[in-house]
Amino acid sequence: MDIGVYSTVTKTRTQDEWGNPQYFSITTIFDVSGTTISNMRNSSFNLKYLAYATNKYVSNLTGPTYNVIDNGRTGTVRYVGKLHFIGDPFGISNVTFYTEFYYNS
Repeated sequence: MDIGVYSTVTKTRTQDEWGNPQYFSITTIFDVSGTTISNMRNSSFNLKYLAYATNKYVSNLTGPTYNVIDNGRTGTVRYVGKLHFIGDPFGISNVTFYTEFYYNS
């Protein structure tokens, strides 16, 4: 029987937001032990240069909400907010901003 002992590694990663990857990204810190993610924390929602250049922004941002899926191999981060585009001061409400982080990233 092979019994392995895994050390825990803390990672800080930035991943493109899935719905608007050209405009936003999400950065988070998480721990990896073997092939399992845990302790997701300290996330930040980031605007990329193109968002500034094209006047896209987010207001009323709530979150993050963390979840671990895929037998612990994937961690998810989700924010919800109002997305604004150039010339649209009212924006689109309740937009979900989501990405996934993988244990081997």
